[in-house]
Amino acid sequence: MHELTQNHMRGGSLAPLPDGELERKFVDKALHGGWSKPRGERALVWCTNMFNVGAVAAVASFRR
Repeated sequence: MHELTQNHMRGGSLAPLPDGELERKFVDKALHGGWSKPRGERALVWCTNMFNVGAVAAVASFRR
């Protein structure tokens, strides 16, 4: 039997996920929750931009 250990939890504060992997995980979880891939991707755009003034268009498209 082989055993592997790591000092820090992957995805935690000491070993954060790269942005691209975190974004893929977000969309995968949306799919798992029953959303379509386009809807999950729109939600990701909305979450990424929710504090930007130009996010109003993203919010409007999210509701569809």
